[in-house]
Amino acid sequence: MVDTGTPMVDAENTAADAVLIELDERRRASLGRLGRHNRYLAREEPDGTLIFEPAVVISELEARFLANRELVARIEDDRGHPERLRPRRRRSPRVVNDPTD
Repeated sequence: MVDTGTPMVDAENTAADAVLIELDERRRASLGRLGRHNRYLAREEPDGTLIFEPAVVISELEARFLANRELVARIEDDRGHPERLRPRRRRSPRVVNDPTD
């Protein structure tokens, strides 16, 4: 653990908000009261500052969908105009043969 002796203070974080985090022998740390999220992307800046950003995991399919900006824009536009909705015809449920009959 390196202690510079001076806590970092800015407009959003006061020295009272700072929490000392120590690494164990396996270089693990507990975020304890600090973490409100379950997953983070972490990176280390050249000066040694660790940055933790809340992260979510999405499926490859959802990532491909979100990458298609034209499709996303069309869907958002359609959602803004409910008068464009067309009723779907209901299908009758499939009957599955029960082998115990």
